[in-house]
Amino acid sequence: MAQQIATIHGRIAHDLFQVTLKVNKVKVHHIVVDTGAAALIFNGEVARRLRLPNLGAVRVVGVGGTTAGFRSKCQLQVGTKIFRDVPCVVIKGFSKPGMLGLKFFIDNHLSIYLDPIKQTLYVFRS
Repeated sequence: MAQQIATIHGRIAHDLFQVTLKVNKVKVHHIVVDTGAAALIFNGEVARRLRLPNLGAVRVVGVGGTTAGFRSKCQLQVGTKIFRDVPCVVIKGFSKPGMLGLKFFIDNHLSIYLDPIKQTLYVFRS
């Protein structure tokens, strides 16, 4: 039986589901939850605020084409659960503060249920 570990209230804006999460103990607003995205991504401004280390260059391929970025790691809090050394990618010119992709949930054996009417994301440990 799956155990619920978080109820995250967000909001839908411009057809995107956005949440606020604590990253490196700092609240980051307007993180887009995108199950079509592979990685946890932050823009350059947020990366500076979070003091994310540059762990090496990476090429990122997405719907908008290919761009340069760098690999990093962070601490991510989901509900009361803290995940350490979470892989992430920094793309300096990324248009959103952040994007939470499907890979985070897969890597941590988590299931999710998004209720767009209640604008709430439910996270379960499988």
